[in-house]
Amino acid sequence: MPFINPAIFWTGLGAVSIPIIIYLINRRRYRRLDWAAMKFLLEALKKNKRRLRIEELILLAIRCLVVLLIGMALGRFTGCNSLDALALKTGSSEAVVFVLDDSCSFGQRVGSDVLFKGACSDLTDRIKAMPPDTMVAILLTSRPDASSPFCPLDFITDKQSLESRLAKLEPSDTRTDFAQALADAGKLVSGAKVAKRRVIVLSDFRKNDFDTPEQKAAIRKQFEQLTAAKVDLIALDYGRDAKKNLTFEKIELLDRSILAGRPARIGLDLHNNGLTTVDSVEVQMDGKCPVSGAWPEKPNITLPAQKFDAIRPGETKRIEFEVTCPTLGPASIRAAIASEGDELKGDDAIQLALNVRKAVKMLVVDGEIDVSDPTSNGSVYLTHAFDPNHNGDYGISPEVISPDAMGEVRFDDYDMVVLMDVPSFPMTGGGKGSGYGQLDQLESYVRGGGCVAIFVGDKIDTNFYNGRLFNSGAGLSPFPLQKKIEAGATGSAYEHVRFFTPEPKGIAADQMVRIFTKETAQTTSFVHVFEFYRADEGASMATTQDVKPARVVARFTDDQGSPFIALRQLGAGMSVMFYTAGSARSGNSEWSDWPKEEDFDTFVTVMWDMFLSCSRQQPSLSDRVGRPLTYPLPPDMQDARATLRTPKYPEHDLVPLQPQKGLLKYDMTTEAGAYVLSLVQPGHDSSQMVFSRYVDPAEGDLKTAGRDGLVAAFGSDKFTYSRPREPGADTSGPIHDYWQWVIGALLVLVALEVFLAQRFGHYV
Repeated sequence: MPFINPAIFWTGLGAVSIPIIIYLINRRRYRRLDWAAMKFLLEALKKNKRRLRIEELILLAIRCLVVLLIGMALGRFTGCNSLDALALKTGSSEAVVFVLDDSCSFGQRVGSDVLFKGACSDLTDRIKAMPPDTMVAILLTSRPDASSPFCPLDFITDKQSLESRLAKLEPSDTRTDFAQALADAGKLVSGAKVAKRRVIVLSDFRKNDFDTPEQKAAIRKQFEQLTAAKVDLIALDYGRDAKKNLTFEKIELLDRSILAGRPARIGLDLHNNGLTTVDSVEVQMDGKCPVSGAWPEKPNITLPAQKFDAIRPGETKRIEFEVTCPTLGPASIRAAIASEGDELKGDDAIQLALNVRKAVKMLVVDGEIDVSDPTSNGSVYLTHAFDPNHNGDYGISPEVISPDAMGEVRFDDYDMVVLMDVPSFPMTGGGKGSGYGQLDQLESYVRGGGCVAIFVGDKIDTNFYNGRLFNSGAGLSPFPLQKKIEAGATGSAYEHVRFFTPEPKGIAADQMVRIFTKETAQTTSFVHVFEFYRADEGASMATTQDVKPARVVARFTDDQGSPFIALRQLGAGMSVMFYTAGSARSGNSEWSDWPKEEDFDTFVTVMWDMFLSCSRQQPSLSDRVGRPLTYPLPPDMQDARATLRTPKYPEHDLVPLQPQKGLLKYDMTTEAGAYVLSLVQPGHDSSQMVFSRYVDPAEGDLKTAGRDGLVAAFGSDKFTYSRPREPGADTSGPIHDYWQWVIGALLVLVALEVFLAQRFGHYV
């Protein structure tokens, strides 16, 4: 109804009869008696009778209208746009397709009502009021056909079946796809052999569903097709702007990997989509990990609650905290807002999926490997820094090989690759024309997110390093090499220089060299380097989209401030170059005593910080709802039986998955929560992986598009727009109230009635 207080309006409408009744009573008030002088009066009245009757009817109409306007003013008239019942009047020989928005945002609670439930109730009433021969269908905007409760998508004559399914319907966790919904509705309604066809959309019409040019173009195309097919479009807008709504935007693992029994850093972002500042927010935390190989029904990892400080409207805040997972294998961490009063519950929780490992793997290619005496290997100090007990207890398991064995390994099996005094890569002729197949594979590994660290030494082939390894600035080497610099060399500028150290003023703000900065800057004096290669920072660099310029993070104390450590980003990965050896000796030369330095363990610290900041990031197992889930099967599990447990389990059955080209894929990720993949193969231990999906943060932006937004999206105003008022909805929403104008019109009519009554010279 177009009134906030419809009962008062109907009372006022009934009161319109009062002036009419008074008029009729007044006409019957006197008894008629003839007397002599009446003859002359009757003659005069006959002449003016028509004029008097018109005056009486004018005054009667004005007085009836005055009473009607009093009822409209007290009933709070809200405009003719609310007369949706007239717009939706259906008749015989008609096909109506209701497009019901079941996206997460439509689950907004306003007052004591949920917008989606109000729309479903309204839709049920409309279906009941339709003539029996009306063809009716219901489409949902966000769910694939296979998961819709109204499948198959067709007209249904059993309206009770529709009403029953509507009563059980809940908002989904997905976003609205209006273009696809209108396309499906158009295909369905255009094929109906009826005189009139309508598409009625019940939605909250959020602004972000029409923001991008791609969205507008797709929606406009479907609207034009509906118009061309002479299909009437009616938009019922239930949207309300949110006063209080917090939305989780992201949860992520900040460390490169997570190891069993070792703390890992987690980052959590919370955004305020409401109109008011939220002073303090408590977030409840819990987690799950398998027990005896089974995924638990309830959380079994206890985590302390986290707190956000005040968050202003439109502001995003991040907190960082540590989580320790006790066992190997899959795990999930869940965060949920504990405070009450949030209008949209669907975006109040978020889940992070993790693969907890015992240790990460490092491949060390040692150009000075000695199989007979591993303690004399050039890599001995490096491997000891990462794994002093040689059992992976510290979280890193190094594997040392010779350069000749590189052709027998897969770089993708490792989280980091270290080249120590490797002379060059062998020519293979099979690397896309480069002639270095193994180097091509290593570069591909780095571009895919891997990390390679390179130490020079006496054995390196500078022609190879300045040629294919540098690759005109697009390769793994950040800078080409110039001559080797030796401290104390006879006849050199450094004849009386005993050693070089990192220059405190040449240390960049980088996690990898944090031990040399600020309060610990004096630790540079513990690093003694006797030989290094000078880098040519002025060399021309190739410019490609996925190769970033080289960056120096530490310099030597020589007269030119030569680079000590340089970084280069290639694609998603990183290349780190040390311009000195990673061992005390290389060949017959004493390069450095840095690896042996024990006073402050700066070598160990830098190596660990390099690994933590540059090694390959654990693949993300968490994404937004609707993004497909993919998992490459390990080579020894190609014949395994794969089943997927969705967040709706046990309400929904396990989903069997069939591999295609060694890849498992699942597209129907329509629910937020954990997806647990189980692999079972006879003769092998079963294994599990967990993935998670969370509500798209854009669903938390509850700003409404309104009629103007729809006109911009459709490119036309040739549609019917209405804003129904649902029970329990907030009356402070953007509904126009015209009672002031009604009062103004009422005063004008009262003044007109008084003037005309005096002008006519009588009252009726």
